[in-house]
Parts: sequence; C-alpha cells; structure tokens
Amino acid sequence: MINRLKMLRKQKGLTQQQLSKRLKDYNIQLSPTAISYYERGVMNLKPRKLAQLADYFAVSVSSLKGYSDRRASSLLDRLYFLSKSWKSNSNNNIYVERTRKGLSQNDLGRMIGVSREYISEYELGIQNPKWEIWQALAKALNSEVTYLQGINGRYYPYDAKVEKKEDENKEDKNKEDIEDMKLKANKLPKFQE
Repeated sequence: MINRLKMLRKQKGLTQQQLSKRLKDYNIQLSPTAISYYERGVMNLKPRKLAQLADYFAVSVSSLKGYSDRRASSLLDRLYFLSKSWKSNSNNNIYVERTRKGLSQNDLGRMIGVSREYISEYELGIQNPKWEIWQALAKALNSEVTYLQGINGRYYPYDAKVEKKEDENKEDKNKEDIEDMKLKANKLPKFQE
C-alpha cells in the first residue's frame, strides 16, 4: 500500500493536509502525519480506517492495500464498511426510492445538484444531508422527507394533496349515525327482570 494512498490522493489533487481536512468532513480522523506514515509504509492502517479510506476514494480495500488493480469497491467491502461503520444511518430510504424510480446515482445527483459520491454517501448513511438536500431529494424522488430519512415507514408522495374534507364528512356522518342509534335505543322499552 506504500504508493496507492499517495497515488489516490494525488489523483484528487490534494496535499496531505488537504486530505486530512477533507476526511474530517466525513468523520474520518487521520492527521497529515499519519497520512504521511501510511503512504510511506511506516505504519499500517487499522481495518476500520482502511475501510473508511477505501470508501472515501471509491476503491476496493484490496486496491487500496495494493493487492488488486480493481478500482471499484466490492459488495463485501461495502458490507464490511457498514458493519464496522461509526454510527451508520443506512436505514434511510434514499436507495429504495432511487432504484424504484430507475435512477442512477449520477442521475439523482444531477437532479439535486450534488455529485454521485454524495448520493452514495447519503444512501450508505456515511454523511447526513443538510435539510435543503433532504428537501431536494424528497422533491426529486416524489417522497416525504421523513420517509426518506427512515423516520416514518409510510410513503407519502411529495406533491400529494390530502383530501381532508372527505374524511371529515365521513367522520361527521359516523358521529350522526351513532347519535341516532343512541336516541333510538333510549326510546326502546326497557325490560324488567
């Protein structure tokens, strides 16, 4: 892994300091000194940090360690990352709604003005979107924000208009029917034992 981390960092055009700062935005604590040590092979990455870095760079753990040239992270890498994740919030419904609508991460990202990487991080629960992003996601996916967040399990379309008048009329009619039944019951002769 001596040159892989350095190669990936340089591909993004980042210095060690810039990478450290950017990783902190993703709740990955790695100092510039530690990055230098990892790049030079002086220190080994802990499995959790390795999984977080691999996910950040969107490569497989094997690729980051230099064992493979395959760039894409595998399903096993994703599952490992989620199982070892620091406070994962992957119970959101963004992925469910995106795939149900037949959208790619790139498509959804373009619709709301963020990159594919951000959509991936939102879906995996790695990064929690700001409120404005939640609203844009809800509008793009025609859903309710709380449903996308996994807070409520019910699905409400974003632009649905709830017709309360019909419900209120039914409720009033039911109340009237109950009152009528009570009145009729009071008029019935009472049996004596």
